[in-house]
Amino acid sequence: MERIIENPLLKESIVYKKMDNGLDVYVMPKAGYQKQFAIYATRYGSNDSSFIPPGEKEPIVVPDGIAHFLEHKLFEEEKGNVF
Repeated sequence: MERIIENPLLKESIVYKKMDNGLDVYVMPKAGYQKQFAIYATRYGSNDSSFIPPGEKEPIVVPDGIAHFLEHKLFEEEKGNVF
């Protein structure tokens, strides 16, 4: 399923598509721009700490602070922290 979401106030549009695996993808074309950027976002941590994993019936609860911890792990390198 693909659709275009128009914002007349900003004079921009977003192309939305739900992939076969359930992933929601949004693309915002920007005419005249030379660079491309991507953002990945997920509902994990903070207010979203209880989940029912695919194929399971019971929810799991992740500890408070897990999103912040994973944020640090994301930028970790073998030789140290990139910060």
